[in-house]
Amino acid sequence: MEVIVCPGTTTAADDQSVVLEDGSRVSKLVGKDGELRTKLFDDVSTAYEAFERGCRISGDREFLGQRSGPAPDFAFEWMTYNEVKAKVEKLSAGLVKLGMEPQKHVGMFSRNRPEFQISQLACFRQAAVLIPLYDTLGPEAIVHILKQADLNLVIVSGDKLKNLLDQAESAACMKTIVSLDEVTEEQVKAAGDVGIKLFNYEDVMKSGEESAQECKLPTPDDTAVVCYTSGTTGNPKGVVLTHKCLVADVTGACLALGAAMPFDENLVHISYLPLAHMFEQLNEMFITWYGGRIGFFRGDPKLLIEDIQTLKPNYLPVVPRILNRLYGKVMDGVNQAGFIKRFLFNTGLNSKLSYLKRGETRQDTMWDSIVFAKFRNLLGGRVQCAVTGAAPCSAEVLSFMRAALGCPVFQGYGQSECTAAATCSLVGDGEPGHVGPPMACSKVKLFSVPEMNYLAENNEGEVCFQGPNLFSGYLHDEAKTKEAIDEDGWLHSGDIGRWNPNGTLSIIDRKKNIFKLAQGEYIAPEKIEMIYQQVGFVGQVFVHGDSLETALLGFIVPDDAVAARWATDHSEETAMEAVCKNEQFKQDIMKEIHALGKEKGLKGFEQVKALHLHPEPFTVEDNLLTPTMKMKRPQLRTRFATEIQAMYADLKAQ
Repeated sequence: MEVIVCPGTTTAADDQSVVLEDGSRVSKLVGKDGELRTKLFDDVSTAYEAFERGCRISGDREFLGQRSGPAPDFAFEWMTYNEVKAKVEKLSAGLVKLGMEPQKHVGMFSRNRPEFQISQLACFRQAAVLIPLYDTLGPEAIVHILKQADLNLVIVSGDKLKNLLDQAESAACMKTIVSLDEVTEEQVKAAGDVGIKLFNYEDVMKSGEESAQECKLPTPDDTAVVCYTSGTTGNPKGVVLTHKCLVADVTGACLALGAAMPFDENLVHISYLPLAHMFEQLNEMFITWYGGRIGFFRGDPKLLIEDIQTLKPNYLPVVPRILNRLYGKVMDGVNQAGFIKRFLFNTGLNSKLSYLKRGETRQDTMWDSIVFAKFRNLLGGRVQCAVTGAAPCSAEVLSFMRAALGCPVFQGYGQSECTAAATCSLVGDGEPGHVGPPMACSKVKLFSVPEMNYLAENNEGEVCFQGPNLFSGYLHDEAKTKEAIDEDGWLHSGDIGRWNPNGTLSIIDRKKNIFKLAQGEYIAPEKIEMIYQQVGFVGQVFVHGDSLETALLGFIVPDDAVAARWATDHSEETAMEAVCKNEQFKQDIMKEIHALGKEKGLKGFEQVKALHLHPEPFTVEDNLLTPTMKMKRPQLRTRFATEIQAMYADLKAQ
């Protein structure tokens, strides 16, 4: 396959980053004068200009698409760039008539759909600020955002309308709601009863068509988005991001990924990761400024694979939780297969992994047709570039995905406060276990954490960022902003990193989530969880420890398919709740996780000493996970408080 390299991109080398005098590191792709990159195209310095560039390239080409029904054979229906632009102009004018002004906050409460993008672009066309909401934050957090951001105007999908109206009394700032779906007279009356004017999206667009408004485009320094972090404790914080931040971060990503495949109007992307978070925002802006296509999934995670197979994307962002599930299902199938199939799979995988070690990703080997074609077809069969982020991805899973897909699978690292990503692996680097060098928009430095024995002089320490992709601060929260950014302008991530000899960064620990056991040993639970997660029995795992105790406890939600098979072979009762109470099942899982933990180098005190099996998955809806699928540790500790007390009592009695 011919590869067209994005201007200024590079592939992996032995020295993937440049060390500056102060010990910080930058990409080899920074400007000739050493300055970080802020833009890729001379005509794109704001998110709206990115859309205009897409329109110039692909005016009559397909842009935003969605499926019209539930049946597998329903095709995607598309709007062209020019059709979307016409809608954006009308909606923008209609929203101005409802009070939208430059730099005024506008709420957006909807799942991913074409109208989300159209509404967002309508805001940008008038330099207004988008503030996405999402119901998994919970009612209290939504009220907090509505009040802190003083959201007078909110655009909402029909299924979220009642949620919003229920908060009207607590958040009296809301005056106007625009529903993306048809509204009934009863809904209009219900809104009026709480002092809110409710309008239909199509009617607002028609109003804008009848009364065009002057365009007031944003500047690079204008705020584009306030992205509220879903944090594990306290109220969410509003991360203030300018148009310059967005453009700089997409620039850095393009320069890192550009050697993977042609970046042009033929890009196809599936939109399913939440648009309320910056990872997906940046993905869609990236597709847009090249004039590519964005197809939206139907909103049901169970139908996602079907949507992917219909759309056949060639660019695929994923999160580790999805990769882990895919990997687990594949390996479970392999383990259940006969000798010949297992032999072919392992031989093929080892062959493909040998290519990775030489920096090659291929889709033309005999193993691609014999072993991996079915897996690639599961994801549409056309993926040429995949990107993972939001959480760590294990070395085994990442290497498998690179081998099976036969294309670059990039691992990025960052946080909302640096727009999305600050580092990214490069084409040609097949080694897992790191998140690449800094992107061209970011400067990265490690600061010593002596209490954890991580020292900058040993190339270890807390990961900190500077650059044009850095946020302006937390909305109306100067105290939290000062906690995050030090006097020299470094954003402190709370993650512990290590510089590798080739100039890449590995994330090895977490400053905030570590704790001491009673004997004085430091524990990083996420490291242990990532190892245990690789065991086939394990669907989800939470590791708990206490500074007054000497042992760790494990809370595991078993993989339903593996648990069902075990129950068929070992027990008369096959219901998950009964299986989780089966002592032999618990012992088998303990044996497996301890064996893998030992193999991966966990010390004795890092292995859990007692196990509780839980039949129900940890979910966002139960407030046990953030929307980006991170553990809410305080909430999990509260949820299992009774079990924790009993398990420690049992250990002491032994």
